[in-house]
Amino acid sequence: MTEDPDPRPARRWRALALAELVVLAVVGVLALTGFPPADAPRDPLPAPRLPSDGDEPALRRGEIPDTAPRAGGEARQPVEPAAELAGVGAAADGTVLVGRVLDPDGVPVPRCSVGIRPAGTASWRQDSIEPELGFAFPGLAPGDCEIRLRADGFRETTETIRIEPVPLMRRDLTMRRALVLPVAVVTPDGEQLGSALAKQGLWMLELACVVTRDEPPGAFPETELRSVDRLGLGRWRSRFARDGLPDRYSGVLEIDDPLPLWVSLVCRHVVVQEQLVPPGAEELVFTLAVDELRRSLGSVRMRVLASETGAPLTGASVSISDRQSGGRGQQVGDDGTATVADVPPGVSEVVVRAADREVFHRFVRVAPGADLDLGDLRVDPVATIGGTVLGPDGRPAAEVSFSWSRLDRLAPGMPLRNGMSASSDTEGRFSLWGCGRGRYVVTATKRGVGESCAVVDTSGGAVADLQLRLAPTTALTIVNDLGPLDRVVVTVRRQDGVPVAAFPVVGAYGEFTRELGAGSYVAAVHRDGVLLREVPLSVGSTPLSLRVP
Repeated sequence: MTEDPDPRPARRWRALALAELVVLAVVGVLALTGFPPADAPRDPLPAPRLPSDGDEPALRRGEIPDTAPRAGGEARQPVEPAAELAGVGAAADGTVLVGRVLDPDGVPVPRCSVGIRPAGTASWRQDSIEPELGFAFPGLAPGDCEIRLRADGFRETTETIRIEPVPLMRRDLTMRRALVLPVAVVTPDGEQLGSALAKQGLWMLELACVVTRDEPPGAFPETELRSVDRLGLGRWRSRFARDGLPDRYSGVLEIDDPLPLWVSLVCRHVVVQEQLVPPGAEELVFTLAVDELRRSLGSVRMRVLASETGAPLTGASVSISDRQSGGRGQQVGDDGTATVADVPPGVSEVVVRAADREVFHRFVRVAPGADLDLGDLRVDPVATIGGTVLGPDGRPAAEVSFSWSRLDRLAPGMPLRNGMSASSDTEGRFSLWGCGRGRYVVTATKRGVGESCAVVDTSGGAVADLQLRLAPTTALTIVNDLGPLDRVVVTVRRQDGVPVAAFPVVGAYGEFTRELGAGSYVAAVHRDGVLLREVPLSVGSTPLSLRVP
């Protein structure tokens, strides 16, 4: 299920040659059409950017950006390459797509991320560009492709273009500006809240903002990430993701719709403060005491035991964190007990580590201000899973990615992946680490080749001779009918109840795809751990779709 690209060592010589050809194509095309002026203006990062009267109207949800010819009469159509470039695209398989990303004034957009994928497929090819260089995607097959543009200070843009059967195709793309508001979160005495939190050992706690048209609820749908993911009418960029932001600000909001709008300050998914932002605002300031924020945090208690004896597992450490942050390690007491305080609300991962023991993983749901008692956590001795993975042709497959999860510790609506991974060597051999004594779902994936999923029982000890064979997968398209403030988790289970995939769906995602092997499944849709519905899926060689929720 991973979207990581599939490197192929046997074709590295070809990739290097193709890279040289692509550079020649980009430079040649830009030379023909003109480079941007060296002194072209750029937006300063720290300052708020208010849309001018001449800016294009707000981009509404689901609207496709304009694809009309640009200013100056340049039609956005495939271009015939000049004589000196005639052989560039032909030297590669397929079309080479090149172009620039421009703002409404025709100035190149700085630090833009460009993604492309054939319509109806799952994997994005990425190119992070500087404005002077533009983007280049070689080896594209004729047909419709989706292009996704992301850049600080601009509205995220997705549009569909048709790749023509020509060696070289030029397409410049336009992004529209967002309203950029810097956000300061300070204590009552004027100290930046992040600094005040760090002084009290809460350095990993990060607040975010969500934009809504109407007055917000007390909480948004929960998340296993550091904060709510792309909810609402804007995008939050923390100071750690925004270079050059003055120290007084915690981050910036990029807003697509006109003010007035509500902005909520959230601790993960829980609203701690909100304010109605009037037209003309140039910054936002929230004032929040550390003790007030702490009322949204919970605690988690447990007792860590050796599974075979029931004795306290002294020397073990416990950490609790979201899926983007490192948890603080805490040693258990002589009686095996541990209490972790100041746990943010939402879905968190409990991890227990001890010498010569499995790496214990379990996802839990922590309510705001709650004291959650997990009871006894029994940690097993190590029981490694190893074996060989084969390709569809029956030969050993190298660089296959593996993930594995303990079945008796999975809960409905929770993540399936636990961050543990491995890959096969050149002979197809693999070894999965950190396993204990129980039943595991093991998934082997190689992008563009296939997937294999198996249940492995290590109750009797290590398994060294597991053999997996990759089989082709089929695209499952997620048709997203969620609102901009909604978020659900889709879990795909085999008929025997074994989960093979679990992924969040957020209103802002739009339509996307996932890959599944042939077979009969049930897709369960959960919101905040509550089952909304179940849908049978029969996967063969024909792509199919699932409407969410």
